[in-house]
Amino acid sequence: MVKCDYIAKAVTIMGKRFQFLMNPELQDIRPIFAGAAKLQPSEVVGPIRSDSTSLYYVLSGQGTLYFEENEMSVHAGEAFLLTPGQTASWKADTAVPWEYQWVGFTGTLSHRFAELPTVFQVPEQVFSPLEDLSAMNTHTEYLLASELFKLFYLLLEPKREKRSYVQQIADHIQASYMQKLSVEELAKQFRMDRSYLNRQFKKATGLSIKEYITKVRLDRAVWHLARGYSVKEIATLCGFNDVSNFSRAFKQHHSGNMSPQQWKAHIATVHRENALLTSKNRAKKG
Repeated sequence: MVKCDYIAKAVTIMGKRFQFLMNPELQDIRPIFAGAAKLQPSEVVGPIRSDSTSLYYVLSGQGTLYFEENEMSVHAGEAFLLTPGQTASWKADTAVPWEYQWVGFTGTLSHRFAELPTVFQVPEQVFSPLEDLSAMNTHTEYLLASELFKLFYLLLEPKREKRSYVQQIADHIQASYMQKLSVEELAKQFRMDRSYLNRQFKKATGLSIKEYITKVRLDRAVWHLARGYSVKEIATLCGFNDVSNFSRAFKQHHSGNMSPQQWKAHIATVHRENALLTSKNRAKKG
């Protein structure tokens, strides 16, 4: 180990190589431990409780992350993140088990990493130089910090013009409102923790995901009602499993407490009155 003004201790725990670090010069993002592991087929790790922000980057293979009540597949080129106080376990795939590296860190910017999904794709230009964490020295530690800064810039920098995952989910709901949708399925599809996803979505839109799904469906239902579709047809077209659920949701979310049938009759009356008024105006001009 290169002599320098920080403390580093290398240990092996359960066959996994760890480096414990303490460098007082790093403040914003400060690596405190790092390591690497190549798991055996079907090997299980954890449950592990994270005391810092911990990032696990998968070099090869695949496996399953068990986090809170969710199961998430993680593949090569992806990472999963645990924030302080979170507990998770994971299992390597039977055929192509994981090989991964990890780094735990603190610092004034570390809390911002909680804005990332639990599982996310790592940009190709990040972590590629880190081939052997077991041979860590002063330079490697600074390299770790620089890679985390790079990840921070690429994924968390507010000036990026990339669609947020909230916008991606909202777009997906608007395109798929006629299909069966649930918070659980969306969390699995976008590979995020269900509770975290719902909190962030509501923070950004003012609505929970379930409320947003209902709003999109009912907005489309109004469009269909105005064009003469039957209530039964609209219930099917807009993703409601039966007419009674559709009618109940419609009355709860639209002013006047009208049922779909009443609203449809009201719109038909308005159209007739407008047509009659238009006809009279034309007659006067003639």
